[in-house]
This record gives sequence, structure tokens and C-alpha cells, in this order.
Amino acid sequence: MFGGMRSFTVMIFAAGTLALQLAAQGTVPGWYTEELEVVATAGHPTASRFLVRTWRTADATRSERVDERLPMMKALEYSIIHTASRTQFRVNTAQRTILEFTSGDSATPYPAPALPRRVLSQSVEAMGSGDSIVGYRTRRVRERIVARVPYGVNGKFSNAVDTSVSVRWIATYADNPKLAVGVKHADKPAIAGAPPRGFVLRSETTRTVPRRMVTHLEVQRLEHRPINTVLFVLPDDYRRTSGVPGTRP
Repeated sequence: MFGGMRSFTVMIFAAGTLALQLAAQGTVPGWYTEELEVVATAGHPTASRFLVRTWRTADATRSERVDERLPMMKALEYSIIHTASRTQFRVNTAQRTILEFTSGDSATPYPAPALPRRVLSQSVEAMGSGDSIVGYRTRRVRERIVARVPYGVNGKFSNAVDTSVSVRWIATYADNPKLAVGVKHADKPAIAGAPPRGFVLRSETTRTVPRRMVTHLEVQRLEHRPINTVLFVLPDDYRRTSGVPGTRP
């Protein structure tokens, strides 16, 4: 999982889909993670708790979430990102639909921001060394983003200024060379003003729009292992749509 969030715009990359379908014939090196996500929202008496499972290779990422109380339940929706094109697909197995769009960033694949944002200001602050998480050293980084966000339901939207503050515990490639396995240009420095490159092993994020929401995410399992490429093949008999995540297909 990589830090940061960007706005989303619609685009279709059918060629990338075909390439993954043709490649789905075995296993490739990759990473598997399990995370606990706890979301507390103003006005709700209890926080939601989900297990987030992610399979990541050099070419694609797949993520799914299930209620922590039902760890064996099959996810009814999962997300796939094609790394090169940054095209994302939301596959809903209950409705048998695929929602397709592209991200301006190869950041956390699931969940995505509800609607596109226009960033007004952004700052990143290094906070020194963090805890050791699942055996990896981390650095703490605080990121503050102020953005204008449209929100609403049933096609009726309002605009508001949302302030998002995230503290992330990042296991950088420099501090943890093992994590650089299979990462292209792992020694490439981070973009100026952006968080360091690596895995986000813990994060605490607070957003204010449309209501105050605090999200805690922490990695509980991280493994470098062969990944079955069939995980990234899209069902060919699902209804395909394109648009913005957070809206109905």
C-alpha cells in the first residue's frame, strides 16, 4: 500500500485488460497483505471493522474487504488496479457489474475517495522513527490535504472544503531492503513534498466532509510469495460501465 490520494477521471484501457487476461496462466512474484481497518464516523454509535486483503504484483493490485466478524465470507466486491495504466476496476459479484475508471495516482487501491477533489493545499511533515510493525522499521509522516470536495446523493451535490490529516507509519525501501524485492526503481527518491516511498504499515486519517470520519488501518500480515495471476482477470460476462467511484453504475 502506498501513501497519498488523488482525484479520479474516466478513461478506458482495454489493451491493459487483454494483456492481463493473456498473462493469467500461472503465478508471478508478489506481495500479500492483510490489514485491519477501523472506521469511526460522527453520528454512528459503533465503528465499522473490516479485514482488507491485498494481492500485489509488478503489473496489478487486487484488494477486497470483508466484515471482521465474518473473516471466511467471500467479498461481494473487490478492486483491481492495472499498474501501468493506473486503470481501476470495481467488480461487484452480487450485481455482476464492473465499474472502470483511472486514477491520477497509484495509491491505496481500496477504498478510493468517494468523489473527485480539487486540492487547494498539501503539506508533508517528517515525524521521525516509528514503531516496528510486523518486523519492519518505520518512519512516521504527517500529511495534510485541504481540498474542495463535491458530495451528496441521488445526483444532487454540494461543494465544501475538506481537510484530511493522515499520520502514516511507512516502511521505506531504504530502511527495509527486503521490501524492495520486485519494485521497479526502488532506489528512486520520492517526489519533493511527497511521503517517502515504501509500504504504509499503519495509518490514522481524519476527514471532515461530509462528516467527521477517523480511519485506522494497520497491517497484520505481510508476505512476499507467488501470486496466482488469475486473481487479476476480469469476468467476461459482467456488465461493464465507466464513471466515478461512489456513484451507482
